[in-house]
Formats: sequence, structure tokens, C-alpha cells
Amino acid sequence: MSLLDTIKSLFFGEKSEKPVENIKTEEVSVEVIEPSPIVKQPPQPVTAQVKEQKDTVVSEVPEDSTLRRHYLANLEAQQQAEKTVKEEIPAQKPQESAPPPVAVTKPKTIETISSLQIPEDSTLKRHFISALKADIEAKMPARPKDSALRRHYDAAVEAELETLLD
Repeated sequence: MSLLDTIKSLFFGEKSEKPVENIKTEEVSVEVIEPSPIVKQPPQPVTAQVKEQKDTVVSEVPEDSTLRRHYLANLEAQQQAEKTVKEEIPAQKPQESAPPPVAVTKPKTIETISSLQIPEDSTLKRHFISALKADIEAKMPARPKDSALRRHYDAAVEAELETLLD
């Protein structure tokens, strides 16, 4: 067999032009293995797994900062609502006679501030208003670092200031 015939047989799968002698062929026996039958398991109840997954998901605090903040704020609001409901229930004991209606009055701090007059001088007015803001912020928790919460905090301070100035 020539070198060219060998290359042709390698690349093109062609047999060489000259017959090759002394090639021994072996017979290969093939044993066929049949696949085993598929055994189907009875279906598992899906509802039990879903209920277990829901319980674990609900009890977890979200990882996303915004979702976590809203989740925790909602939990705190629910706890506050439960506290107020528990405090109001004992206060609403049935009485034989209805108490007379009580007029709602503002706290004394608001009355004293509203009785004060705002200075007309621009500098004095600015200092008076900044002192009111400082008093309001002193009664509130610390100013948040989150931008969205800070906006809400500032809006709450401004709303309280408007009620005091009116």
C-alpha cells in the first residue's frame, strides 16, 4: 500500500487500490440487553408540600432592602394596632349611663405655641421657625439615613410645623 492510498483511506474512507493481504478479521458477538420495565411510584400529595413551602416563605424576612423595610414597617404597624386594640377593649366596659361627650382639646404645648405671635422681622421669624422645627424633631425618633424614609420624615416634620403655625 502506498502512502497516497493510506492517506486516502484515512481521510476519505476509500479502500486502497491494491488489496491488502494478511488482514485478519474477527467476528464480534453482540449481546442485546433489554431494558428493565419502568416502575412508576404512586404520586405524592402536592398540597402538603405547597403548604409547608408557604409557611416557610411567609415567616422569612425579605433580603431586598426596600422589601425588608416595608415588611418590617408593616409588622410594626400591626403590632401597634394590636396594642391599641388591647388598650381600648378594657376601657370600653359597659356602663349603666353613658358619659357626657368630652370636647377634644389640643395638648398644652400646641396651645402655648399658637398663642405666641410669630415675629415679623425676617431674621427673628427664621430663628423662631427653626426653633419650632428643633422642638418637633426632638420629640420624633432619629432622622433616617435612607432617602425615601428621610423624605417621609421631613414631610412629617413640615406637616407638624404647619399645624403649629396655623
